[in-house]
Amino acid sequence: MSDKLKTTVIIRRPAKIQMDGRGRSVWSQPVDSAELELLSSTALKKILKSNDNSARIAIEVAAESRDEGILARDVATGRIEIVDDAN
Repeated sequence: MSDKLKTTVIIRRPAKIQMDGRGRSVWSQPVDSAELELLSSTALKKILKSNDNSARIAIEVAAESRDEGILARDVATGRIEIVDDAN
């Protein structure tokens, strides 16, 4: 496997800011951060063929959401979700 496939890709969601009473930019909502691993088609095939029912169910739930984007897994929690620039 080439090193290019092992490179971490950081996805940053657009900032949601507003102006406060002093004219300064502030966050309008709490800010969350996460380290996400993009799931390749090879990794997806391995998960679907494995005996890990919870991962398969998580992929099915993400697929049924009808969201467009990239399938990613949270490294810390293992949660699988579809991410895009709008969220």
